[in-house]
Amino acid sequence: MPLTRYLLLLAMLQLVACGSDEPVSHDYQIVVSGSATPEPVEFAGSYACEQNGQEHISDVSGSGTLSASFGCDSLLYVRIQRVLGKGLVSLTVYKDGIAVFTTVPTDSVAPIVYVPKS
Repeated sequence: MPLTRYLLLLAMLQLVACGSDEPVSHDYQIVVSGSATPEPVEFAGSYACEQNGQEHISDVSGSGTLSASFGCDSLLYVRIQRVLGKGLVSLTVYKDGIAVFTTVPTDSVAPIVYVPKS
């Protein structure tokens, strides 16, 4: 009998959560990996996310490897571009701990852009 009550409670909680109009916050992580030899790769870029209906834009620039973690309702885009160095650069985007976008390392100076599907 206790297991039946527990399962009923879980079902009720799921129904309440599904009916909510509140945006669901997610945990995101952006990892930019740049090679360090023969000289560190430098990159510049940004990402935009939406939190409580407001858009926030943050810088993602550096050299070598950089990781940025943040919470928001939705990720709007990530844009990274190699600006200096002769090595490789790659981008991985995680949503709630799951990789949703990964590039192969590239030596191109063309921007790497991730825009989530709506």
